[in-house]
Amino acid sequence: MQHIFDLSSLPRRFIETFENNDVDLKKFNQLILLGHGGRKLWHAMTNQDFAQPHPIDHFSCTTFNEAMSQVAPNSEYKILYPDHDHNHVHYNLQQLGQLAGWHHSSPFRVGINSEFGSWFAYRLLVIANTHFPVTKKVVSTSPCHTCLEKPCLTACPASAVHYHQEYEWQKCFDYRVTDDSLCHNRCVARLACPVAKQHQYTIDQVNYHYDLSRKHILK
Repeated sequence: MQHIFDLSSLPRRFIETFENNDVDLKKFNQLILLGHGGRKLWHAMTNQDFAQPHPIDHFSCTTFNEAMSQVAPNSEYKILYPDHDHNHVHYNLQQLGQLAGWHHSSPFRVGINSEFGSWFAYRLLVIANTHFPVTKKVVSTSPCHTCLEKPCLTACPASAVHYHQEYEWQKCFDYRVTDDSLCHNRCVARLACPVAKQHQYTIDQVNYHYDLSRKHILK
């Protein structure tokens, strides 16, 4: 998944974020948002990637750098996200995803995409002096609006997922850290979602991501 923004056409709130984090905007003219959808990224990763402290980020950055050396070898660019040296910097990838047309809200508060369902993620945000064609926004309806049964609502063991009410984060977090939780290393509500089941992550990938998120909850 990729979207090329013209830097000059971005809403002011994004420009201010770059300025506040000492990004030299005079050197660049485009913003590149990259994501992955489905299972292919996980299957493409090697043992060398998994040996790194941040395996998926390592794979994503390495793959991007290799691609840029071929398609835009003389360009200058800076990877803004991920940047583990500056973890305090926050770029709102979800809002950029909404500008690109990738991201709709879901009852279980994982972004949902018209093609990949909830089985996609933002992987790279890059500022560059490239001249790629600017991408048109994807226009789509949220799959949740046409889902009649909404099994995610009843599947959530913590009763934290609602359609017309706010998602109850605290209920979710409290339940995930209990000894008998069904959501130690997965989101049962997300797995119940019927949208784009063909792209659902393998159980190893699901466990990997949710083990990490549970560790953050426990900190």
